[in-house]
Amino acid sequence: MVMTWDERVAGTPDITKQYKVIDTDTHLNEDPDLWVSRAPAKFKDRVPELRYVETDKDPFGDPLLDGSKRMADAWFIGDKQIGGFGGTVGRNGQKSYGGTGFQSREEVHLGTWNVKQRLELMDQTGITGQITYPQVTGFSAVKMIQTIEDKDLRTFVISAFNDAHAEFQKDSGNRIFPQAMLPIWEDQATMMKEARRAIEDLKLTGFVMGDRPEMLGLPGYLDPYWEPFFEYCNDQRIPLNFHLAGSNALDGKQVPWDSFGPQRKLAILSISFFIANAGFVMNFLYSGLFDKYPNLKMVSVESGVGWIPFVLEALEYQLDETVPTEVKLSKRPMEMFKDHIFATFWFEKLGLQRLTDIVPVENIMFETDFPHPTCLYPMNKEHASAALMELDDYSRRRILQDNAIELYHLPL
Repeated sequence: MVMTWDERVAGTPDITKQYKVIDTDTHLNEDPDLWVSRAPAKFKDRVPELRYVETDKDPFGDPLLDGSKRMADAWFIGDKQIGGFGGTVGRNGQKSYGGTGFQSREEVHLGTWNVKQRLELMDQTGITGQITYPQVTGFSAVKMIQTIEDKDLRTFVISAFNDAHAEFQKDSGNRIFPQAMLPIWEDQATMMKEARRAIEDLKLTGFVMGDRPEMLGLPGYLDPYWEPFFEYCNDQRIPLNFHLAGSNALDGKQVPWDSFGPQRKLAILSISFFIANAGFVMNFLYSGLFDKYPNLKMVSVESGVGWIPFVLEALEYQLDETVPTEVKLSKRPMEMFKDHIFATFWFEKLGLQRLTDIVPVENIMFETDFPHPTCLYPMNKEHASAALMELDDYSRRRILQDNAIELYHLPL
């Protein structure tokens, strides 16, 4: 008799307590005073500001899929709304289903932006450390280019973001590790100055990147503009994180049928973004950059792992069939992936044992996506235990603990 997933979860002992579980994809709502409290006089009335208003937008600044309006906390620059504030976990720990969840400071769980409450929640759900990503600024610096015209202002927004999250990391006792953003639109020297400051002075552990910079009017990653940055990350072994929806290479909103309601649209939109991350994986594996920068590491964040075997097999086939002379790579795509790219899983339930025949356990990390609609909360321990029960201790330790600690150089 085949067990249902719920039966499997109920019958699986908690294996996570044996490890220092590192959650490699969560999100922090930016502190309501983050920019106002740090802004110089010239930016004081132009920085992102949180207001309680009637809005027709979700926490990411996009129109609500059901076309409705609601009272919510929302981030503004002047009269322009750039994002929201919220999550699907409420003040009392309840989880909202079927939409974008709670959208005000009064409703959402304090752990979405308060360090003390976040640590308490991590302890309750079996998490030792977390890697965190931006919220209102988008999942990379791409949104700053698209929403703020003044280069000096958006550069300040990025530097203040990094300052605030370095403080959050310190206040967490080095258990929570926000990833840094960069002013990629500025000159090379300015970008490199902030990169070095984020790592060497602020002690942040990695960078958030977006695929296809040329679509934003910036040089592509094969351009010399990026060479000092790649050299720095290669030498210092700093990971580059490509978070789902952190790029404009694929507009996932075009995928769901117009006739669907908001719940089906949100589900299909989410899946579209998972698969879109295959784009950066394919581009970098064919780029030749890993031959030039042999220590460069990258992470496909919040995109799952089930699609990876197909993409790698396709890359192997196409390399022989359609790329006989344009580029010469020192390694095949599957081997190159093993040496340079990591991926995170959370909702996937079955088949990890079979998947690891192609995707090594050394390239997989665990995440929960707290506090977004598809997050595992409150079943972090239960889900991880059931999903990994068939793997041996070495594999579990790599996925839940060692891969992240080594990649991000975590002091845990």
